[in-house]
Amino acid sequence: MTAGGVILNDEMNDFAGSDFAHEEQVRASLPKIGLRVCYQTRFFQANSPVPGKRPLSHMVPTIVYHPVRSCINRIAVGASNGTHIPGGVLNTLLNILVFGMNVTDAIEYPRVFADKPENPVIVEASFNAKIVSELSKKRHNITVVTDGLSVVQAVMRNNKTITAHSDSRKGGAAAIY
Repeated sequence: MTAGGVILNDEMNDFAGSDFAHEEQVRASLPKIGLRVCYQTRFFQANSPVPGKRPLSHMVPTIVYHPVRSCINRIAVGASNGTHIPGGVLNTLLNILVFGMNVTDAIEYPRVFADKPENPVIVEASFNAKIVSELSKKRHNITVVTDGLSVVQAVMRNNKTITAHSDSRKGGAAAIY
């Protein structure tokens, strides 16, 4: 925020121009994993910059708490990396709430991403090989990536204990705090 009270937006690249040259530039900046799902021409046209318009963006900051038992897990979690944000947050929450992992293990666990049936299921290289094999047997098109799919940060309070973790996929430190 500036001294004059203007909030600066460094996310203008979330807006997509409708011209072909800009579209190709954005496509080239995306990870080289063969997925260009939301960066097709219709997306660029629907998300052109217009005064007063907000850019389409993937964002799911999430707070989880129990409305009656206040001492049970309370979690604040968020992620970065475009279309992989919802999956990263969901993977982390499932790891904590369903599989009983602590915050660090839940965030560091290898991730999987699937959006449309016709697109490949993307898995991080360290994802469970047996599960990847079974998915392949069921005719899923699998793409293995060495880069992380999303970068998650979370804080959890359980009773009087507070734990937090920043994903090592991005150096293990918060970008802004």
